[in-house]
Parts: sequence; structure tokens; C-alpha cells
Amino acid sequence: MPSDVVFKTFRTYKHPYVYDRHTNSLIRLSEDEYSELTQVEKGEMPAERSSVIRKYQEQGMFMPNIVERIEHPGTIVVEHYLKARVKQLTLQVTQQCNLRCEYCIYSGVYNTRTHSNKRMSWETAKKAIDFFIARTTELAEITIGFYGGEPLLELDLIKRCVEYAKSKIEGKAIKFNVSTNGTLLVDNVVDYLVKNDFLLSVSLDGSKEEHDVTRKFENGEGSFDIIIGNMERLRIRYPEYDKKTSIMSTINPHADLGCTLEYFSTDELFNDKHVIFNQMNETGLDMALNYDKRHFEIRNYEYIKMLFASIGKLELSTIAMFGAGA
Repeated sequence: MPSDVVFKTFRTYKHPYVYDRHTNSLIRLSEDEYSELTQVEKGEMPAERSSVIRKYQEQGMFMPNIVERIEHPGTIVVEHYLKARVKQLTLQVTQQCNLRCEYCIYSGVYNTRTHSNKRMSWETAKKAIDFFIARTTELAEITIGFYGGEPLLELDLIKRCVEYAKSKIEGKAIKFNVSTNGTLLVDNVVDYLVKNDFLLSVSLDGSKEEHDVTRKFENGEGSFDIIIGNMERLRIRYPEYDKKTSIMSTINPHADLGCTLEYFSTDELFNDKHVIFNQMNETGLDMALNYDKRHFEIRNYEYIKMLFASIGKLELSTIAMFGAGA
């Protein structure tokens, strides 16, 4: 494609589109238009021979590129931020996990790594913390997060990291967070997290029926009952801390999004909790994700509600929050 005409074609699950750089706009295409423009992109057809490009040029689009250089406004301060204003360090303390969730990014269905017995050494963790702290000189508050695998399998390492970081920090607040599947939240673990004011995120995919379809132990048994039991005890023992716990819910194609939203909105265990819903990510996946039509209708409805909330017509608390793909 000639460098003086800049555009990018793409498809959604319903329609083909093209992004026109000259007008900074999206155009919905017919299938024939999409086919022709993709040929131009691939170099199979010269741009000057494209009737589609000529059509849109008559409307002021697809004009020759006049941009000489593109630079993000933050470019000039990036180096400084990397030296003195790094806000968070995330330590992947292990690649081990006691669950084998079917849709997990490390389950083997994606073109990425799989679960392994690798775990972070104390020497590596210490170097990472030192590296991080040295680059936080201009900040009043910083965060260290722990991730996996299942990070609570390495609780001793986490404790050592927390103790070391606290001993090294002067003149600033330090917060900790952990993302867990919830199966290891036994009383002594929860006591430690509460004592050190960890921000806790727990993975839960809805009711027992929805959750246990994919989130299983290695022996094939579902994990719902154990997680819910742990969370119920946490709520009884530390009700104020429980309110700060967030839930990460992945909606896979087997699940009913409507039933999942209803479960989290009606079960009293989740009344005070922030719940974020994600759908599976297709990137690196060798199979199609066949979400049904109702799934997208519900998501679109929640998106419309979010737009109303942004102009003050709805309370944000009434809207299901969707994150990026899991």
C-alpha cells in the first residue's frame, strides 16, 4: 500500500470497517468494498486502481498523507518517569497453580506458556524490589503486587518480600495486592493479608453451575464450594476488609452472562464487592469463541447504561463493569 494513503481495514463480529487516518474516522464498509481495500493493503492491487479509494477521496477521505512525524505528548517525559516515578511492581512469584481452568491463558489452549514448576527465587525478588524502589524517588505512594500461577502457593516468599520492602521504604506509603483463585484463603492466610492491608482480588465465575464448568482442580473437581466457604469465613471474621475485596469473573462461551450477572447482583455475599467481568481473549487462541447473540445483547445494554451514567442519568453502581479479555 502506498505510504501516502493511510488506512486500516478490520472486522467486528457483525460488520467490516476501515479506519481513515486523514479524517481520523471509521467507515462501515460493504463486503465488496472490504474485499477490495484488503487487496490494496496486501499489495495485490495498486491504490490508484481502487474504485473504492476513488469513491471516498471524492468525499474528502483517503487523501495523501501529510504527517511527517507522530510523537506522543508524553514521549519527552517517559525516560524521567522510568527513572523516578514507577508506581507499581508486579512479581510473578510462581508459574504453579493448584487449579486447571479450561480457559486459562496458561492452560495450553493459547499459543503461550503453560503452567510449570518454576518459582521465583528470593534473590530475584530482592533484586526486583531494589530496582523498583530506586525508581520511585518522586512518589509518595507505591504498590507491589503478587501474581502467578497461584501466588498464595508461595506465601513464605510473599511474606519475605513484604518485610524487605517495608524495611527499605522511607518517606512514602507502600501498598500490596494479590490476585488469587481463592482456594487457599484459609484463616491464617487471611489473617496475614488483613494485617498487611493487602488489596485482595478473587477469581470467581458466578454460581456453582457456571463456575465449576471450567474452574477445576487437577482431579477434575470444581472449586466453587471451597472458594465460597473461604469467602464466607472472611466476611464473618473481617467484615470491613471483606467489603474491599474485588471479584474477577471470566465469562466463557459455555456460561450464561445473564445468569452470572443475576447471581452477583442478588447474592448477599457480593453486595459490597466490586465485580469486573471479562470475556475470553481470542488473541493467540487456535479455536473460535462462539459467544451467543444474547451475550452481546447484554454487553451492549450494559454499555448503553454506562453512557447514561457518564451524563448523570444512572448510578454507576447499577452497571456491570466489563474489563479487557481474560
